[in-house]
Amino acid sequence: MLHSRPHFFHTILQHNKNTKKRNPAERPSTPDFCLFFVIHLPLDNIFKVQFISTSIHSLKRIGMFRFIGLIAAVLFFYGCQSQSSDSQSSPHSPSSPSAPVNESRPLIVIRINYDNVQFQNDAYTWSKKIFGYSEHELNHYYQEISSGHFKFIKAYENEGTANDGIITVKLDKNHPDSGSEPTIHPDFFQALTKADSFINYNLYDKNGDGNITPDELIIMFLIAGNEDAFTGLTNDLGVWAHQSCTLSANTPLLDNVSLIGCAFGGKYAVFGERHHFGNYDADATIGIIAHELGHAAFGLPDLYDTSGQSAGIGYFGLMAGGMWAQEDPNDLFGNTPVHMSAWSKIHNHWIIADTVSDSSLQQVELTQTSSANYNVIKLPINSHEYFLLENRNPSGYDKGLFSLNGTFNGGLAIWHIDQDVIDRYAASNQVNANKSHKGVDLEEANKAEIDYDQNAFGHADNLYYYGNKANFTPLTSPNSNSYDRSSSGVGVANISYPGETMSAVVTNPNREF
Repeated sequence: MLHSRPHFFHTILQHNKNTKKRNPAERPSTPDFCLFFVIHLPLDNIFKVQFISTSIHSLKRIGMFRFIGLIAAVLFFYGCQSQSSDSQSSPHSPSSPSAPVNESRPLIVIRINYDNVQFQNDAYTWSKKIFGYSEHELNHYYQEISSGHFKFIKAYENEGTANDGIITVKLDKNHPDSGSEPTIHPDFFQALTKADSFINYNLYDKNGDGNITPDELIIMFLIAGNEDAFTGLTNDLGVWAHQSCTLSANTPLLDNVSLIGCAFGGKYAVFGERHHFGNYDADATIGIIAHELGHAAFGLPDLYDTSGQSAGIGYFGLMAGGMWAQEDPNDLFGNTPVHMSAWSKIHNHWIIADTVSDSSLQQVELTQTSSANYNVIKLPINSHEYFLLENRNPSGYDKGLFSLNGTFNGGLAIWHIDQDVIDRYAASNQVNANKSHKGVDLEEANKAEIDYDQNAFGHADNLYYYGNKANFTPLTSPNSNSYDRSSSGVGVANISYPGETMSAVVTNPNREF
């Protein structure tokens, strides 16, 4: 069963990263001699055109040209490129996407008090943190990262303040101090049973099959006491945040429906109330909650390295270290979790990538993640591999990328996706557990760390931008080869300075599969 066990200190997620890719590539044949060019526009308005040969010939650098030289260069480029009849997009624009999915999902939060520990803050505080639309509240976060396509809605209940989405119960026992499941499962059984007098679970059985699944109602437990995932240690009166399901002995049947049972597609997510370490003591922040609900609500895998060999994607996504991000040194850990990766958003149907599948040169623009006009570019490699491009600018919740190294000015993220790896290992939660061949891999432009150091956050210079590294081709390091080391022919060049909108020139001879 999929359940997450991330912890905070020193990245304290175990992640996994690749040394650098290459896997089976089935792509149309391309000429032995293909050209990529990089156009830089200095202040004096002179175009510098750099030609790079990917043949066995040595690199050739062809100096400075004015505009007429650029025209000739482009014509030469066209003569060299493969003109594949499989291209599915026009020469000058990416293929048109279909519409993303809009969704509202009911969520019930069951708070559990014990004889020896009770909540420090009231139900109103937690209802606002989970369902509120102000900065650093969960719905505000999900509205931004989904480009307005997703939100949680309060389940109907009549405990305390009716219909605030919160039910508080007390169990007549001490805190189990168990760290994780399954020893805490009997408490969930009891809590759901006690909450039954305040909620009609059957109301959410949309398909009438007698089982409540996360697409019908998300069940979240909030436990009085500490959150062990914050420190990576087993605290006094602590539980380790995770999502999972229960075996039959702890699967309640209430209102004629089964709840949270593995056998019936049920799930739950659970969190400790407090983040505590030394003098640091605060209510749990939204990062860890958003991360575990990423599992429970959307079936997303962890993108840190669950084998502990590397850092996966580091702090560049919610489903890895980015759940603990902060926008400045005074921010609470996990108060400003970064955006999900482009792949996660596509998986959730919040964004449809614009596919460039044409050997001609195309200039593309990418808008920052926090914008309503946020977009992603997809560059197919073969039937199961592709690159995704997105603009990660310090805006909205991506201000949390400040956590990388205390400064962050933005840049272009280039993701290498292998869908075969994802499909094969998602169920066992090992998508990024092979550091030399990940399912979701960040191409680190410079200062590569997350492939090799499990405690690495990542670095601002892992992103591409003018002034750092502005080209990504079969000849750069890292390169655009497939995992089997064959040349993909993909080129991303002339990458702009960071900003709300970034631009690049791309070419891709591979058709969309």
